[in-house]
Order: sequence, then structure tokens, then C-alpha cells
Amino acid sequence: MKERTRAAEAGSKAKSEFLATMSHEIRTPMNAVLGMASLLEETSLDEEQALYARTISESGKALLDIINGILDFSKIEAGKLELRTAPLDLQELLSGVARMLAPNPVESRVALQLEYDPEAPAGILGDEGRIRQIIVNLVGNALKFTEAGSVTVRVTGQAAGGMAKLRIAVKDTGVGIPEDSLEKIFTAFSQVNSTACREFGGTGLGLAIASRLAYLMGGGIEVQSVLGKGSTFTFTCAFATAEDLVTG
Repeated sequence: MKERTRAAEAGSKAKSEFLATMSHEIRTPMNAVLGMASLLEETSLDEEQALYARTISESGKALLDIINGILDFSKIEAGKLELRTAPLDLQELLSGVARMLAPNPVESRVALQLEYDPEAPAGILGDEGRIRQIIVNLVGNALKFTEAGSVTVRVTGQAAGGMAKLRIAVKDTGVGIPEDSLEKIFTAFSQVNSTACREFGGTGLGLAIASRLAYLMGGGIEVQSVLGKGSTFTFTCAFATAEDLVTG
């Protein structure tokens, strides 16, 4: 039994290291493709050629997102992903995410709103990039699966003894998730169903990575959902508070 366990662990480690190496190797030529496509877009092109160049750039960026997701996942699985700690303004971080992902009101029937409890501290110590990655994933998913209504990011929490216990809930009025699928949505490469994968796209890695990042921070992500009425994903974590903020 011990030998089989060791063999399984070794196999898992080898797989993670292989994925990390391949993702890194693929990313280098992919960045070169994106760089050349960007230079091409700046040259004198007719309308059809400009469309081709833009398609190359957009497709390359989508592929690079997938590659980065695989690289992140493999690093986490191999235990090689390190979190950074620095002062940050959580309210400003979330406001930036909301500005970046907010749907065009002319083209969309979905409103994105941020509600930050005045009692919740904004200055914390944490990994700004990874916190942003978690929230972008949760909000992006909520927007993707919501055709009409709203997506609300609500922050609550309190500070005591130099620590801030925070809850960041992302609530949507979207399609919802079947009860029998709730347990597997945080599993790598998992989709609620194949139809959703074809219609909405995605690798099924986003939530798996977000939940593992939350775990590495000492927190977690939980979900509540009603099919046809919407879902709420809540990222809960405790951070040390920060008085002096470094912004920009």
C-alpha cells in the first residue's frame, strides 16, 4: 500500500512538473507571436488584413490565458507556487476589477456593482496579484453565466487584534448550478456539463485554481446556488491589517 501511494505521488509530481515545463516552453513562442501580431497591426493594412491581424492577436491572447492557467495549476500541484505579501488597498483593488470587467450598458442587460461595508477594513497585507486573480475569476464566471439582472460583489468583515476577517461574496442572477454538480465545480478540468463548455467556453481550471489559491492563503471558497435563479461564491479569508498602503 505504501509503495502504491509513493508511486502515485511520484506520478502526480512528474505530471505537474511536465505541465509546468511545457507551459513555460509554449509561452515563449506564444509571446513572440503576440508581439509580431501587435507590430503587424501598427503597419499600413487594408480592412481585411487588419481583421486577420486582430484575430491572430485575440486568439493568441486567449491561448496564452489557457497556458498561464495550466502553468499556475501545475505550480500549485507541485507545491512551487509562492505567495507574496505586501500592503494593499482591497477596496481599490476590487474597484479596479469592477471597472475592468463592467459590461457595456448599451450592449448588456447585466449590471455589475460593488458594495463595500464601511466597517470592513481596506488596508491589508496580502498577495495583490493572486487576490485579484481569484476575484476576476469569480466575477468573470458570474458575468459569463448571467444573461440579465445583476452581479454584485459584497465585502463584509471586521478587524481585531491586527487581523481582518473578510468575506467577499460574488452574487449573480444567472443560470445557477444543479445541486448534484456543486461538489465537482472546484475540480480541475471540470465543467457543469459539456453543453456549458461549448456555449460559454473555458478549460474548467479557473475555479480549481481560485479555490487552491484561497486555500494557500489560509481561506476558502464556498458556493450556494439555485438552478435558474443564480449563484453566490464567497471567498473567506483572514489577513493581517496594514496601516501604510503602497499603491500604484
